[in-house]
Amino acid sequence: MPGSRRSPVRYASPLRQRGHQIVALPRYIVRSCAIVTERAALMASLAFRSTPMVSIDIDASCFHGLAEALTKLVAEREVQSALQFLHFCPIVLKGDVCTRADFQMYKRGEKAFLVGCNIRYQSWKKASRARRRSLAIANCRSAIDAVPERFLGAHDKSLIQELVNQAAEGLLG
Repeated sequence: MPGSRRSPVRYASPLRQRGHQIVALPRYIVRSCAIVTERAALMASLAFRSTPMVSIDIDASCFHGLAEALTKLVAEREVQSALQFLHFCPIVLKGDVCTRADFQMYKRGEKAFLVGCNIRYQSWKKASRARRRSLAIANCRSAIDAVPERFLGAHDKSLIQELVNQAAEGLLG
């Protein structure tokens, strides 16, 4: 009709429900969920957060379990760091739907360092449960290695890598 205005197509804006954020894309849904162990995060000198950026058909529970286990182990040991949170963001996205490059970011106000590392979608989907856990552990190790020396010293990095090994034994065992 002449003179009528069509409203532009709008996609759903991000919704926040119980710590989960759902973002609707034109053909697919990607979810990003952040879970922090509240008590352990408050007690620890360095807490771990996990915010996987995954396609809707990917189970991200092993990332959260790893972050919780690391936070508990770090609370037992004394790790000196300029950071309050190490926030690792594993990225498992279907390449034809959405892509995201690896990233590193320092949040000054939160004293948090965010590291996003990609895991190939096809290797995740074809992997067994044990292999997925080992992929999650390798992703966490690469996130720890990506933190610059000024935020996390070499001694503390090696200590945290040992704690990752202990958490891996707990998850895989």
